[in-house]
Amino acid sequence: NSHTPAVTPVWSTDDALTASFTGNKLTTFLEGAVIVTADAGGGITATTGLTVGPAVVESIVIDISHHNLQVAKGLSQVYHATGVMSDGTNEDISGTGMWSSSDNNVATFIGNIATTLQLGTTTISVSRDSVTQSTSLTVLQPTLVSIAVTPASPGLSNGTTLQLTATGTYTDGSTPDLTSSAIWDSSDISNVTVDAAGLITWVSSGGATVKATHDGKYGVTHVDAHKVICTELYAQGKLPKDIWEADM
Repeated sequence: NSHTPAVTPVWSTDDALTASFTGNKLTTFLEGAVIVTADAGGGITATTGLTVGPAVVESIVIDISHHNLQVAKGLSQVYHATGVMSDGTNEDISGTGMWSSSDNNVATFIGNIATTLQLGTTTISVSRDSVTQSTSLTVLQPTLVSIAVTPASPGLSNGTTLQLTATGTYTDGSTPDLTSSAIWDSSDISNVTVDAAGLITWVSSGGATVKATHDGKYGVTHVDAHKVICTELYAQGKLPKDIWEADM
């Protein structure tokens, strides 16, 4: 009742290694079960049970190198995050957190790996123990990965030309024809020349490496230029006979 003086009990546990009190503030140390006692004096006590569970996430830090990323379409991005735990430790929660994208048309997750699908910006979030942290991901135009020049290792005889083709492979798997937009070059124009459209021309016997460059990537093919000589030998009483020999 209103005339009963306030009593400040003395708090304690039966296992100070698992949990203990400072005043009425309880600090937990180990997982386990303890009995909490409030002693009001004069033989008046009250008890209750307490179970200390595993430490939980109090805050999340997404790796700073993954903040507001810009990634080419078709590429995957591995995300990492650290959980600041209730026991004061840090834990890598990259694999145990729940990762998600606010727009699964732009990017989608399997585990902590985001796969980019189309151009746009999406919010990337990671959650654990009801705590969430977010950042943004912007998907940009696909970038060129490699160039293939075909035909591979062609032969070229005197007086002939050959059209080469440059095909690009991009991060989204597309393979456009780059023949007209690539910069073409021959390693030895005394043997083989190449024009701006990728057409190679025999000059003399020998070899040359022809290179197609586009957006900082290049592909090559080695051209074997050789001379073909037609010699007509006439044998007495026989018809003309053509003998072809390759001057490599």
